[in-house]
Amino acid sequence: MALQEPSWVEAMNEELNQFEKLKVWRFVEFPVGKKALDTRWVFCNKQNDTGVIVRNMARFVVRGFRQMDVKTSFLYGGVKEEIYVDQPSGWTK
Repeated sequence: MALQEPSWVEAMNEELNQFEKLKVWRFVEFPVGKKALDTRWVFCNKQNDTGVIVRNMARFVVRGFRQMDVKTSFLYGGVKEEIYVDQPSGWTK
């Protein structure tokens, strides 16, 4: 499980730190009467030319009919309203 593997946890923290650095979001108490979008992690390995894994990468995405790259959508105008997302199952920051 990725949440128990230090290299994957580091990749997840790296992704969330980028969100904070770029001011994509902030952690808030969940408002009464609002609905949160469900999220999950997508994992992949970055390999060099010879196929050796050089690092793990984690992307935080919103579940839906199609996966939405949260960071890109927020930064480049894909989301024009205030929305709330849940942290992925098993993850706490």
